[in-house]
Amino acid sequence: MTNKIKVLTLLAGLFIGTATFATEIEKFNSEIFMDAQKAGKKIVLHYHADWCPTCRKQNNLLSELVKDSKYKDLIFIQANYDKDTEIKKKHNVKSQSTLIYFKGETEVSRSLGQTDKKVLADELNNLAVK
Repeated sequence: MTNKIKVLTLLAGLFIGTATFATEIEKFNSEIFMDAQKAGKKIVLHYHADWCPTCRKQNNLLSELVKDSKYKDLIFIQANYDKDTEIKKKHNVKSQSTLIYFKGETEVSRSLGQTDKKVLADELNNLAVK
């Protein structure tokens, strides 16, 4: 699926109020992120750096977890730690491998460097039921 189709699919889900079932982690796009926040969606924002081994491990774990249907209402977004500097400053992120969990525009929790699959699943479960 092309990026344009992914963006349109995600936006359609936001605007008509249906959950877009996530099967992968989307690259950060400020318009989609802000629209999802305004729509009150539950968002997992991962600050990832390609050179970071912890980030790669997190990405592998999140790529598995995102396919679980119990997380169908969550939106998974990966921000580039080195390039998406404006959003990084806005969220006061000081280190790659940071995960921030949002319900709408409200940050509900964050973790740094977490690579335990069970702990990540617990964090996603907490967000999913909020």
